[in-house]
Amino acid sequence: MNRFLVSAGLALALAACGGGDSGGSPPATGGGGTPTPTPSPTPTPTYSLFSALTGDQQFRSACAGTTEQAGQISLFSDVGFIRSSTFPLAIDHDFLSATSSWRIASRSPDGFDYTYTFTPADIISTTQPNTVAYRQVASDGFGNRFAITQPTLGTTPAEYVRTTRVFTRPASILTNAFCVIGVPTLLTDRPSTPISYTQFFYNGTAFITDRTTAVRRQFDISTSTAELTANPTTGAVSVTVTIIGREFLSDGSLSPTSTALGTYTGQSVIDGTQQTFAAPFSRVPDGSVGGGFSGWFFGPQGREAGLAFGFRIIDGNNDIVLGGALTARR
Repeated sequence: MNRFLVSAGLALALAACGGGDSGGSPPATGGGGTPTPTPSPTPTPTYSLFSALTGDQQFRSACAGTTEQAGQISLFSDVGFIRSSTFPLAIDHDFLSATSSWRIASRSPDGFDYTYTFTPADIISTTQPNTVAYRQVASDGFGNRFAITQPTLGTTPAEYVRTTRVFTRPASILTNAFCVIGVPTLLTDRPSTPISYTQFFYNGTAFITDRTTAVRRQFDISTSTAELTANPTTGAVSVTVTIIGREFLSDGSLSPTSTALGTYTGQSVIDGTQQTFAAPFSRVPDGSVGGGFSGWFFGPQGREAGLAFGFRIIDGNNDIVLGGALTARR
């Protein structure tokens, strides 16, 4: 199994030992017994900011998105846990410090293992803020792409989490994946009271296909809203996303009109032994299930969080397929 390492910046701070005597004789005590030593304080976990990480990194990720083959869109639910070498469950994100490159690897839905290494020579211009984008042309002429973004949560750039997009066609299937990576919260650093996240950043795409005419439309979902809470006492992690889309027009611009694409909710229960959380999504109010979410907490006591989600819902005559990721700060 491919073992993922916690980044170098995630070491626990050593407790100060301090002390030493003054060299004088201790005062006499009536009993003459040995005094009980004062317990050492519990070390306080320290975290490196994402921007301060150094050396090679193997990031823990959660990913979801869509796939396309012969003009057909389908759910790509590559979400969840650290991938193993035999059955990848999320896309590898490895930073190679010697060459300032990103190694992206996984298995495509059609069973094809792939690895791409994006170097500084592959960087292209982009209009997306706080983003570094890469493009690498394969032997068949297809431009495989990778982008990493420092999301703005509220008015502050994220400190411990990043969102990425992996757009590849390793074989016959086009994969459009959205991921979160970062500096995970340690299991020993759980908050003592329930927490709620109030600032969000979305990245993802939705497709609506008319099942009668086969006309398909694509939507950006960056203006969607969310609710995310975590209760360390019960282990419940509750997620609700309300998807709001803006259609891509023929010239590549976004329609000014917002389209409601439904509200979806799910609850994961974690027991304190795992850093990830995951659960199915159900649509409000009918309860139909068509996919799920998976994610991580990042930074001290889960200051930030990130999750990926993907699902497919039949809504009347519309076939809705959606994949995306969101990051959050409390």
